Amino acid sequence: FIESIFNEYDIISIKSTPLLSLQEDDNMVWKYTSHGAYSVRSAYHCIMDNTLKVDHLKAVGDWKVIWSLNVPPKITQFLWR
Repeated sequence: FIESIFNEYDIISIKSTPLLSLQEDDNMVWKYTSHGAYSVRSAYHCIMDNTLKVDHLKAVGDWKVIWSLNVPPKITQFLWR
């Protein structure tokens, strides 16, 4: 198959590349947690971190203040939106 795509020099280089043989099975690892396990929470934080890196999407101000106000929930929802 590679003979139809690559030239002779590249074919020799490709075929002489040693392959790593591991005795262990592969494992799925979620790179966004320290322990490597996936969780909905870690996915949410990953999405939010990547979304908030876009400057024009960042909201100016301390939004925690709105949620800590002692007002009815419909008012906090209105202020937040």
